[in-house]
Parts: sequence; structure tokens; C-alpha cells
Amino acid sequence: MSDGAGRHAPDTRIDFALLIAILAVAAGLRLVRIDSGIPFALGIDEPELLVRAVRMMQSGDFNPHFFDYPSLPIYLHLFVAIGRFLAGAMSHEFRELAKVDFTDFVLWSRMATAAMGVATVYVTYRIGQHWGRWHALLAAALLAVVPMHVREARFALTDTPMTLCVAGALWAAIVAHERATTRAFAIAAAVAGLALGVKYTAGLVILLPLLAVWSSSAHLRVKLQRSLVVGAVWAFTFLLVAPYTVIDLPGFLNGFATLMSAYRPRALPEAPWITYLKHLRIAFGWPGVVALALGLVLAAQHVVRGPARTRWLLLAVFPVVYFVVISRQDLVYARYLMPILPAVCVMLASAVVASIDILRRFMPPRAVLAVAVVLGAAVLVPPATTSATILRLASRTSTQAEAYQWLLTNLPPGTPVVIEKFEVRLSGSRYRPMYLTRLIEKTYDEHVRSGARYMVATSQMYGLALSRPEQDPVRYREYTTLFSQVREVARFTPSADRPGPELIIFALP
Repeated sequence: MSDGAGRHAPDTRIDFALLIAILAVAAGLRLVRIDSGIPFALGIDEPELLVRAVRMMQSGDFNPHFFDYPSLPIYLHLFVAIGRFLAGAMSHEFRELAKVDFTDFVLWSRMATAAMGVATVYVTYRIGQHWGRWHALLAAALLAVVPMHVREARFALTDTPMTLCVAGALWAAIVAHERATTRAFAIAAAVAGLALGVKYTAGLVILLPLLAVWSSSAHLRVKLQRSLVVGAVWAFTFLLVAPYTVIDLPGFLNGFATLMSAYRPRALPEAPWITYLKHLRIAFGWPGVVALALGLVLAAQHVVRGPARTRWLLLAVFPVVYFVVISRQDLVYARYLMPILPAVCVMLASAVVASIDILRRFMPPRAVLAVAVVLGAAVLVPPATTSATILRLASRTSTQAEAYQWLLTNLPPGTPVVIEKFEVRLSGSRYRPMYLTRLIEKTYDEHVRSGARYMVATSQMYGLALSRPEQDPVRYREYTTLFSQVREVARFTPSADRPGPELIIFALP
């Protein structure tokens, strides 16, 4: 099970069969009940991408007029929407482009995102092959079942395509290091440019092709020339997939400035790096976290002493640098860890395989095989169990689904409804939905003047304020005052068989 193991011809069929099984599991975890929550409970940013993709299709204006993200994800969903519309037109489901709603395209966009998630599992396998067959298979199996990736790949968001591009850039950089040709370095730079075209924070992945260049044995002049090629290809690829960054320069600069204002300093209950470590522990379980720590030690040892110093450096540098960068930001979400997962899985798998290799020196083959099975199960079962729970919850009727059905049944068309935190989405063609992060952003009188007749409150927002008034007395007072002025007409409380937050529907007198 040492480096290079598993590349012999007799193992090819077995490896292929195992890889197909892993990809099938990955696809199943990401596709089963992928329609859950459509159209009433979408991912928080799904409409941000899909509304603009559909608007492009309807208007022919390819300027996204939105620069919180680079435009590549929007263009990806535009192509998906075009395919969905053509299929719908052939089946007589769609008769006029102007009458489609973005919710008509969510399922196809989610399936396209899930396919990118499965592709990332395959790319992780190819990365692992540069260490060995068991490294590759175990790393791919880990990414196939890790709940963070399973969950996010079921939504049409930016994190899954970003992770695919980052993994592709890592793979291409390792190949470029081995081949040491200008063409190979340029390919790695192009993939890094695609990653930047998906999300700005992926710009850090340009470190990988540059490290591959400067770790080569070429002459200094050649390294400088190749570095210029890498930078030029990277920038060109980014502008190719996000052209309005330059074409609409004022729009990009204003949008980027607005985005950066969201990262203003704020008080957090704990340091972001601690929160992210907790998310990793939830994703991999304690056995996986221990193996990951060993993998980092193993990577540091190889970077310092060799052999394969550059390969290990390429594997470890992006996760470490990226983790430090996001830990310095004050917006903390588990999905921000997604881009490091492929490299993390390879390092984790390397630690497991290295441990088994050490045991081979002291134990008979059958005992080693038994230990290998136990170690493999120890790192695979906890994330797989959590992912199975995600599917189980997706198959149950949520509080959002019940609240959505209540609104459809009891509210006449055209009713103005204020909804907290986008917890339930209503069709703008049937109702007059108004979305607020918190209902207390407006007073009762301001809600009345806005024309609101109903409001939907979520425990995601009011829960902490009402349960711990001493921590935020201002919000406690504002929520209790508002709730005392309206009339509760329905409440949906979560349970073991009903996932989701508690939702309360109020009527305004």
C-alpha cells in the first residue's frame, strides 16, 4: 500500500469496478430526492443565480448586472435553462419564453450541480492515484460520502462547481509538475482561471501552477517565462468566462465594493477557525479528524525531507492558505470549507494507508487486512451515516412544506405576505411576497403601511432572541412587541418526523 501501489495491470479491473461503485454511491447520495423543497424552500442563493440566468435567456442581455459572484455559474445555469426550455417546448410544457419562472429550472440546475459533485469525486480519485491505488480509492470514497459535499451538491449554488475547479487545478498542477512542459503549466493555469470565474476566493488556487513552475528544475529564465504564461492564461481564462468584469467595469467595481462591505468586522461568539474545525469534525467524525491531523503531519514531513516534496506541497498548500484566509473573515458558513475537501480527503487517505503500511512490518497479512477494514470503516462510516440522515430528512415533509401548503390553501391570489429569511418562497405571479432578514426590521405600523396582510416568522431568527432574552434584550423586546400586535393563525413545529425550523404565520388586523 505504499506510494505507487496499485498501478499494475492485474488490479485495473478491480480498481475500475470499485471506482464505478464509489461514483454510483456518490450519485445516489446527491440525486435521491434532489427535488426536495422545490419551489417553496430553495437554497438561500439559488434564486440569485437562476433568476439572472433566466433573465438572460429572456432578454438576450448577457450582462449579469450582479457581481457578488463572477458570472461563470450564471452562464452554466443559462445553458442548463436553455436545454430545459427546449425540452419543455418539445413536450408542450412551455409555449412562451416570457411566461416561464425561474422555479421551472431549479431541478435541472440542481441535477447539473450534482453531476459536478460526482465529477469532483472522480477528480479526487485521479489526484489520489499520484500517491497510490488505495489512496485514490479511499479518498474518492470519502468525498463520495462526506455530508458537507453531499448536502451542498444538492443545491444550485457556487460551492460545488468551485470545488470541482479547485480539484481540477490541483490535479492539473500535479501533472504539470511531473511533465514540466509549458503546455501543462498553461492547462493548470486555465483550470485555476475557471475556479476564479466561479468564486473570487478561488483566486488563491493560482498558487498551485505557480508552485509547480518554481519547483521545477528549469533555468531561472524559463521559470520566469512560464510564470508569465501562467499569469496570462489565468487572467485570460477568467475574463473569457466573466467578460463583463471588464466590459461593465463600473458595475463590477460597485458590486465588488458592496460585496466587501458585507465582510465588515462584527462580534462573533467564537473565533472562525474554531467554528471551521468544528464543521470538519461534524463532516468527518473524530476518527477522520485524527487521520486528517496525521495526514497534515505526513505532508509536512514529506515537504521538509522528501521524497515527492513538490507533490505533497501542492496537496497541502492550498488547504492551509485557504483555511487561514477564510478564518480571517467574519462571515462563517460550513460550505466555505468545500474547496479544500478533495485535498483533505487525499491527505486523510494517505494517513490511513501509511498507518497500514507501518503495521505490515509487524503483523501477518490477515491481521493487516482486518486492521485495514477496521480503519477504513472508522473513517467512512461516520460521514456516511450523517449523509444517510440528510437523505432521510429530505424524504420527510418539512415545516416549510406544511407552511407553504397552508399559505396556498388559505390565502387568495394577490395577498401581500412578509416572509422572514426567505424561509418559504411564494410565486411572485400569484402572491405579493416581501422578504426580510428579520421581521423586526420594520415596526408593526410600517408593516401595515407596506400593505402586508400576513407574515411568516422563523425560529432561525426569533428563536435565540426569545429563548435567551438576556443575550440580546433589544431584539427580545422588538420581537415580543411585534408578536403581541399580530394574530397567530398557524404554527408548524419541527419533530423527529418533521424537519425544519419552527414557523409561525401571523395575520395583521
